[in-house]
Amino acid sequence: MSIMANTYDGLGRRIKKVLTNSGDSDGSALYYCNKNRAIERRDGFENVAAQIVHRTKSAMKSKQGCQDELALA
Repeated sequence: MSIMANTYDGLGRRIKKVLTNSGDSDGSALYYCNKNRAIERRDGFENVAAQIVHRTKSAMKSKQGCQDELALA
C-alpha cells in the first residue's frame, strides 16, 4: 500500500508531497508558488523537476484546445 503525505502552507497551497511504500516511485516533491499557482516542482534533492507555465485566458482563446497549465521538464 502506497502512502502519500502532503504539507500545506497557511494559504492552503501544497508545498510538499512525500510518497512512500511505492517502490521506484518513492520520494518527495517541493512546490514553489506565485500567488495561488504552483510555478515550479523540485525533487527531494532540490533539482528542478518541472516548471509550470500558466497561460492567460486571452492566450488560450488564440489557440483552441490548449490547456490552462503546461508543465515543462
